Amino acid sequence: MKRLLGILLALCMLFALCACSGSGNNAPSGGGSSAAPSVQSTPAADDGETTYVLRLGAATAGAHPHNVWMEAFEPALEEATGGRIDVQLYPAGQLGNMAELIQGLRDGTVDSAVFPTTYFGTTFIGATVVDLPYLFKDSEQLYRILTENDTKYTQSYEDNGIIPVTYLRLFERQILSAKKIESMADLKNVKLWSLPSAVIQQEVSAMGSVISNLDMGELAPSLQNGTVDGALTDKALFLSQSLYSSAKYLLDAPNDAMVSLYAISPVWWNKLPADLQEIVKQVAYETVQSDEYGYIDDMGENAMKVMGEAGLEVVEPSAAFASELEVTLSTVTDWYLETYPETREIYDELAALVEADNAAK
Repeated sequence: MKRLLGILLALCMLFALCACSGSGNNAPSGGGSSAAPSVQSTPAADDGETTYVLRLGAATAGAHPHNVWMEAFEPALEEATGGRIDVQLYPAGQLGNMAELIQGLRDGTVDSAVFPTTYFGTTFIGATVVDLPYLFKDSEQLYRILTENDTKYTQSYEDNGIIPVTYLRLFERQILSAKKIESMADLKNVKLWSLPSAVIQQEVSAMGSVISNLDMGELAPSLQNGTVDGALTDKALFLSQSLYSSAKYLLDAPNDAMVSLYAISPVWWNKLPADLQEIVKQVAYETVQSDEYGYIDDMGENAMKVMGEAGLEVVEPSAAFASELEVTLSTVTDWYLETYPETREIYDELAALVEADNAAK
């Protein structure tokens, strides 16, 4: 009887221990489902045989630079890994909209995705530092600085549960509008759609314009019916959504830099052996260089040709207007650094890199 009681007591203790371990592993930590997954310090062991399926999502479709790069990346990575990574493409929002893709990257329901860095600003404000007006000469400089340097900006993604793999070059932001804008007075009360960035929306307010928070899918019909007067974004969107058919004036300003990021979920990344992690990064960068980087120039020329043939008029700001606009938008940087002091180190580092780059030229 004593032996039987001892065995039963041991079994009860074992079951209790298992139950505690199980609940500990399944319980959400800190912020629950929104908590950022960590990047493990030791990559997964490589048995040389496991095949990894990498789903790559994007909100864009057709001939957008994101999709041109994706189409090149898929076969290149599969070849470079000998088929050990099977890349599956999901363009046109098949894995969700921008917000859903970001959340999916952080909780592991989306393996990887590509979209402008500005959208990450809804997750952590530091992502919007690169949106600041006149910080970079153009998008090419922004792309080059982020690609050629290990920056606090790039590290901030990893700190917030996102694996930054490679940047993609984009166009600059300009104002497409239904009315001709030739002065600061012309911007007064103009209802502009913009990307969901605190910086860009503050930029719209500083110009005296009104922010439109329409969903991107509603932008084209809203321009047609006059619900909005214009958009502060880039040529890729102007062309892909045929916005120029309703808004016939393109103000060649403020020309703020933009860049996109190809990011991977730590949940997927942590499963990958170190050798494959390096191959993914290298192939992603090389395909941007070989396929996407130059395509930006070609697409930009084609966009201007198509829109020009449809009656688009490019408005070059006068020297006085350009100067007044730059002075006005300089207040956005002051507001940003005062409102979000935690971004100061990232800003200072990027500003120093820009200064060094300009001096080298």
